[in-house]
Amino acid sequence: MSKKRVANRDISEYIDKLEVVEGSNIFTENSGKLPDDPSTDDNLYIVYSYGWHFPMYIYCRQSDLWYGNSDKYSNSTSKHQSQARPQTVNHWLTTNGMKDLVRHGSTLNLLINTAQNGTVSVDTFRQGEMA
Repeated sequence: MSKKRVANRDISEYIDKLEVVEGSNIFTENSGKLPDDPSTDDNLYIVYSYGWHFPMYIYCRQSDLWYGNSDKYSNSTSKHQSQARPQTVNHWLTTNGMKDLVRHGSTLNLLINTAQNGTVSVDTFRQGEMA
């Protein structure tokens, strides 16, 4: 099944509704496992620019949080970040932080892993200061 094609200038309204769509070099997908139900594959809603190497925004359904990528990549990707920005972004992460969230499949799994590895404290994570 193909994704619905939309103009980049209109894409944020579809992103706010968590619809799986495709613009011009912007695309979205559902991914991610819930910690209490590993059979799920749609906990995360991810918005990409050009490819899987640059997740711009991620919504975690389990935690009801939006994450934004704080890194800059190119002028065209910066334009994509403006066009695709959801109404609310709760936390900003680096590209590596965004990829870690995708890899872990949920805010909870990411937080557990980073706390166990001593890379971030719960208070730092709550304040949105995670790198």
